[in-house]
Amino acid sequence: MPTTLTAPKPAIAKSVAALLNRDLAEEREINDPASVARADSDLRYRVFVISVRLGAIGAR
Repeated sequence: MPTTLTAPKPAIAKSVAALLNRDLAEEREINDPASVARADSDLRYRVFVISVRLGAIGAR
């Protein structure tokens, strides 16, 4: 997780899960080991907010 996130890790995980469950974000496979949000075997994933949904969470 980025070092700029200061909330407790369980709270961050819960927020990210909520974004994923509401289809406001998606997981994409990546190759950068520093950006990993989740790993499954030899695959690495990062969470991306879906750009067309940014308004739904008050972002631009």
